[in-house]
Amino acid sequence: MDQRFENMTARIDERLGNMDASLDERLSNMAIRMDERFAIMAASIEQRFGSMNASMEQRFGSMDASMEQRFGSMDASMEQRFSHTASREDIANLKVSMTRWFLGSILTLAGIIVTTFKWLLP
Repeated sequence: MDQRFENMTARIDERLGNMDASLDERLSNMAIRMDERFAIMAASIEQRFGSMNASMEQRFGSMDASMEQRFGSMDASMEQRFSHTASREDIANLKVSMTRWFLGSILTLAGIIVTTFKWLLP
């Protein structure tokens, strides 16, 4: 009976060994096929993103040119509209001129008043 158990154990070990070798071979083949498929998918994705990237660069380039043209025309329009407005330097010059006129008018009025009092009050 021990002989039978030993024979049975040996056959089970042999079958398990064969199954283990077969399973290792199958898993190895699956891993190789999966790596090949992933490489194909990666190349496909890279190709799609490459063409999409070129397309996006072209679109952004045309959009950038369009925006530059629009801002250029807006800038020219703003320059034309506000060309007659005063600058800070013009306003500063106006303040100085107004101050001079004000002081000159005050001195002239004071002179007229003093002269009038001299003639009216002997």
